[in-house]
Amino acid sequence: MKTQLTLIRFMIASSIALGLPHGAEAKPMMDGRNDCGGPLQMMGERGMPGGNHLPPLLRDLNLNEAQRDRIFDLMHAQAPAMRDQAKAIRKAQMELRRLGLSGEYSETKAQALAEASAQAMAKMAQRHARTDQQIYQILTPEQRKQLEERTARRQQIDMP
Repeated sequence: MKTQLTLIRFMIASSIALGLPHGAEAKPMMDGRNDCGGPLQMMGERGMPGGNHLPPLLRDLNLNEAQRDRIFDLMHAQAPAMRDQAKAIRKAQMELRRLGLSGEYSETKAQALAEASAQAMAKMAQRHARTDQQIYQILTPEQRKQLEERTARRQQIDMP
């Protein structure tokens, strides 16, 4: 039981950490809402021709049009599943909060909701990793080297 609780806490903290870089880059819309409209629009303001956006680490890698198209297709294909996972996370977390502030609280219900949230977060993290790998396979050896150097520099900056 203690191991499960630790795993759930880890998954929640991990999912929050995974979302922080995108949240830091978020810009409010003209009407004041901070509704990005979808995963492809959250990726940054410098985009590919035609309004398609690249993840920040892929910028300045001199991707050719075929690479950009393949990356766009990958990102576009995963968007519905990512949206579904985000909805599942939100739903489980909202139900967990409601349960905590109600007379119907039980450890069993709370555990089930926390596990549902953690599973959805784990699936989302796995999808991100799979998509990252698919994008990595699209890059040329030189682009991969540049990306690895950027990632290493970023990790050095992020480490205290």
